[in-house]
Parts: sequence; C-alpha cells; structure tokens
Amino acid sequence: MTFPGACTDPDTGEIGVRRLHVVAAESTLAGPLPRLAGLEDLATGSLNRARAQVTALAAG
Repeated sequence: MTFPGACTDPDTGEIGVRRLHVVAAESTLAGPLPRLAGLEDLATGSLNRARAQVTALAAG
C-alpha cells in the first residue's frame, strides 16, 4: 500500500516521518473464505487488538 502525502507536513511541505504507527488486523477474511476456516478466533482477537491500538493512538 502507498499513502501519497503521508510523509509530508501539510503546513510546511517538509518531507519526513516523525510519528508513524502501523496497526495490523490479520486473518480478517477467515469468516467468508472457506480455506481459512478454523481461524475465526485468531481473526477476532487480531481485530480486537488492532481496534484497541487505534483507540489508544487516537486518545493521545
């Protein structure tokens, strides 16, 4: 994935990364994809952890 402009300061146009957080939710297609059957608990746990990380980042 790419995020054009994600590394550019909107005020100054300066290029650089000061704070970058990567949050991943894995196996999220375990429900609809038969070949991932049995991984639903892993997917749910991963999604819950990702949501908690995003919530914590948003809080400050």
